[in-house]
Amino acid sequence: MKAEGADNAREAFQFLALALGLVLAMRLGYWALDRWMAPAADDALGQALAPFRAGYLMDDRTLVLAESPLLERLGVAVLIAIAAAALLAVLAAVIARASGTEPVKWSARAARWTLLLAFPLLIIGALAFPLRSAHIGPAGISVTHRPLSIFTVNGTSELWRWQDIQSVNASEQLPESQGKGLLLVTNFGGHIAISIAETGTMSDLQHLAERLEADRLAHQQETR
Repeated sequence: MKAEGADNAREAFQFLALALGLVLAMRLGYWALDRWMAPAADDALGQALAPFRAGYLMDDRTLVLAESPLLERLGVAVLIAIAAAALLAVLAAVIARASGTEPVKWSARAARWTLLLAFPLLIIGALAFPLRSAHIGPAGISVTHRPLSIFTVNGTSELWRWQDIQSVNASEQLPESQGKGLLLVTNFGGHIAISIAETGTMSDLQHLAERLEADRLAHQQETR
């Protein structure tokens, strides 16, 4: 019994050390990637987009439109990873007991390997795949929707081409009570409302609209 208790305690400490090591490694990795992916000081559009990244590790031409705060996303990812590890640990213990092998050993192994696999993947999902985002490219503004952002790599996208847009404006209250965001006036007499989550100030949004308008004019002149 003493030997078994010592083994269990050792497994528990190893599990805790592994979890702490993963958290520290990912924290350092996040810091390094965030610095590496930050826009250059002379990149006017990239600097205008920076306040609207919501803690995501995105390229400097992507605008995060809707997402929960960074710590909330990370908390959900950790809880899902722990829940998955606990569920598979119980399942492994039941199977091991039914087959006549040591349930504690297989339960600990199942939890450890599930955490090793699920935790990094879920953290990546929380840091790289927002619910809604817009990519600013040479062709126009491409808006991507991901129904389950933490689990979804690909999503549905729609592209608003520069040649179809007459102007880009900042709005504190978009039509149909969508909150603040960008209002694109089209050449067809209509408008496109792109709501933005509560990141950045109204001043940041106005600065972003000005930079996007300058980008739109530049791309339209290139295509003439």
